[in-house]
This record gives sequence, structure tokens and C-alpha cells, in this order.
Amino acid sequence: MKKTFFEHGIVKLPIGLSKNEVDIINAHINDMLNKSDKFTILYELDGKTPRSIANPHKVTDDFNFIINHPEILHPVMTFLDDDVYVFQLGINLKSAFDGGVWNWHRDFPTYHEEDYIAQPNMVNVLIYLDDFHRGNGSFQYIEGSHTSTLNEVQFSLHNTPHPLRYAAKDDISDWINTVGIQYADGHSGEIRIMHPNVLHASNSNLSNAPRRLITLTYNAISNKAVKRSKRPHLVLDDTDALPIKF
Repeated sequence: MKKTFFEHGIVKLPIGLSKNEVDIINAHINDMLNKSDKFTILYELDGKTPRSIANPHKVTDDFNFIINHPEILHPVMTFLDDDVYVFQLGINLKSAFDGGVWNWHRDFPTYHEEDYIAQPNMVNVLIYLDDFHRGNGSFQYIEGSHTSTLNEVQFSLHNTPHPLRYAAKDDISDWINTVGIQYADGHSGEIRIMHPNVLHASNSNLSNAPRRLITLTYNAISNKAVKRSKRPHLVLDDTDALPIKF
């Protein structure tokens, strides 16, 4: 599995969450949306449709069973060859009909420039909380794109209310022409691990059902941030982060 991860940039774990576990998480999310004063919620362009919940694990213990899940931690630590800590946890909410796009981007340029992480010795764990298909804005990526250096454009608000460092269109086109686009369609409860330099994106949700995704980012303990993040919604101080033990 480690060889597949480093060759392709993304790998599906043989284990997943049960329907009961997913139902519990979705109930927690619904509760968080009703307590928006306690959680950091980012909104779509309309200013009212929830787009993401940033780092809810800093407010509640409801996600500890995922963060400390041994069948997630074991491959993560194997891939990174190090002890790890949770760098961030985000919940991306593509609401029915109104869930917006995520433009093509890689995560590490933002982690590096805004969060002061030196190396991409990190992984993103993607946990599906709904079935993913092209009608509801399924996850798409370019296989192997983590292996090359790409030109990152500066922060952009194109099609999004929240700026990210998006990849240059010429680089994206070259990769699509050479490799093509992969769609990571799948079922609720599935778990994938993705390299932070994989080019990925998602379309808007055109269906009548929500499409929710947890992105749980682990960083190698030897790679922790050298100072506090510039991003206000992260309110993290990874300079004193402690490794997870299991």
C-alpha cells in the first residue's frame, strides 16, 4: 500500500467507517451547524450556505475516535516514517443544489506559505460521509501529480469565497492532457489517504442531497510548523504539537 501511495498519490484503505459511525458524525455536524457561534464555519458565495467547518476538534471531542483510529494511524505513520500529530481537520459541506466548486489546487503550497510547514511530509485522510458521484460534486484528482513541481498562482477568489493558492491553468492542462482526470467516486464510510501535493478539485453539487467530506491532515512530528499560521480560521500553534500515541 505504501508503494501505491507514493506512485499514485492516493490510496483507498481496506477499512472504512460503519453506517452507524457515519450517522453519528453527521448528527454531530448537524448539531455544530446549529451552534455556529461555537464553531468556525465558512460559507459559500451567497454568504449563508455552509461550505466548511474548520478544526471542530479544537472545540469538541466528538472526532477523537477518528483521530486516534489505529487502522488510520498505522498506515499514516508507515507512509510518513514518523510519529504524527493532527495539523488540521476540516469538514467540507457540499449542500444540496448550493454546494460550490473547489478549483484545481494542491494543499501543500498553502501549508508551506501560510502555515510555515517546511516539507510535504504530511497526508490528508479523506473520509466520505455520503456517497460520492459526479452528480453531487464527486472528488476528482490527477494521478501522480504530486511527483512534479508546479507553478502556483497567488491567492485567488475565482469561483470561491475563500482564497487558496491555486495551480496555474497551463500546468493543469499539461497534466490532464498527459494523464487525464480520475474520479474518486465511492460510498459513505470509505477512507482514502492522499499526498498533499496531489492536484485535486470538485464540481458543484447539482443533486438534491448533501455531500460531506472530512479532511483530516496529519503531519510528521519532525516537520511541525516553525511559527503560528497566518490563516485566522486555523488558530493553531503547531510549534508545540505533541505526537499521537496508540
